[in-house]
Amino acid sequence: MSTAPLTIRPMQLADVDAVAALNLAATAYPWSPGQFIDSLQSHDCHLLVAGEQLLGFMVLQHSCGESCLLNIAIHPDFHQRGYAHFLLSQGLQRCIGANSSQCYLEVRASNTAAIALYFKTGFEEVGLRKNYYPAVQGREHAKIMIKKLPGSAGDKT
Repeated sequence: MSTAPLTIRPMQLADVDAVAALNLAATAYPWSPGQFIDSLQSHDCHLLVAGEQLLGFMVLQHSCGESCLLNIAIHPDFHQRGYAHFLLSQGLQRCIGANSSQCYLEVRASNTAAIALYFKTGFEEVGLRKNYYPAVQGREHAKIMIKKLPGSAGDKT
């Protein structure tokens, strides 16, 4: 990897193929390129890059004073380097900038690495969506997690 500084920049239509390829490498159930194209029209979509190297992406939805982390991934070649924490932290700052009182997400119950990251960044588990995600055999539960954002009711920071 380059020694270029980390940068967060808006995702553009020209990035969709690279983002979809990264998502395919990162998960067994990736979004389609069409889902990323649709997200560009109505969501807050950003990339984590080092120089020209795409390291990861995030898709946030801001609506009615809340934000939702719809998708986030770091390419597997760059795991365990703090990039996911950095990208998520920047995403939470974007949520605060959008005047959201909280950010919520759904995560596969089996995704222990992501769950640990979310707990580390202050998310709390608040519920379970049973049989929410497709799985190799049947369906998998989703944990629902929420982080109260600074300045919001119930803020613990």
